[in-house]
Amino acid sequence: MESQEPVIYMPAEAGTAFAPDGRKLVFFSVPELDVMIKQVLAASPDQYTYRWGYHPGERLHVLLFGWPTGHGAGLAIPEGAGDAVLNFMLGTSDVYITSQPLGERLEGDASPEGIDRIRFGFTVYLPNVKFKPEAT
Repeated sequence: MESQEPVIYMPAEAGTAFAPDGRKLVFFSVPELDVMIKQVLAASPDQYTYRWGYHPGERLHVLLFGWPTGHGAGLAIPEGAGDAVLNFMLGTSDVYITSQPLGERLEGDASPEGIDRIRFGFTVYLPNVKFKPEAT
């Protein structure tokens, strides 16, 4: 059985917030995933898988994710420009991937309403993503 390599995307935007219960929420906007996100939402799978990879030459952490429906992709998060998000993700976070712009909804002291507009829009949800960087 031949496995297909996932396509890796660089998020257009990323943002972080804390849920009222203290959970860490991480948001990525990837406009290129619009069709896949709509297909996953239509299929409503109840589980997903993920794994982390690292490209030492490019200094990229890559979150690979997929569903039993066959949909999946990867997000490349570069060291340096992505350090704030990577540091926030240390441990366990809930990850939200959308094709919509995040814009001002996550700037400063983000309102619960602004966060919910992203969470409940055209967004796929990856709960309990654990991140521990590899020793470099």
